[in-house]
Amino acid sequence: MAAEEKADLPAFLIHDSPREADLDGRLYERLFELVSQWERASGTPPFQYIVTTTTAPPPELQGAPYTRLEMRSTPSEQRLFRVDL
Repeated sequence: MAAEEKADLPAFLIHDSPREADLDGRLYERLFELVSQWERASGTPPFQYIVTTTTAPPPELQGAPYTRLEMRSTPSEQRLFRVDL
């Protein structure tokens, strides 16, 4: 509803950890292609797509403006909140 401006909420979609181990590799690639095509077709993106994954997105979607934050388990400075949870 927020993407359609029918709710006063931030418009975002959180997609937690799609991995090639969980999906066929081609399905995984198509997921990213679908979202990037949607963005190109709409001009201004109607929502922010937040995806956590252990597999890199397609090369054309790596880096700015698509990849905003990367986290890793090591070194500790690249962990979420920079601490052991």
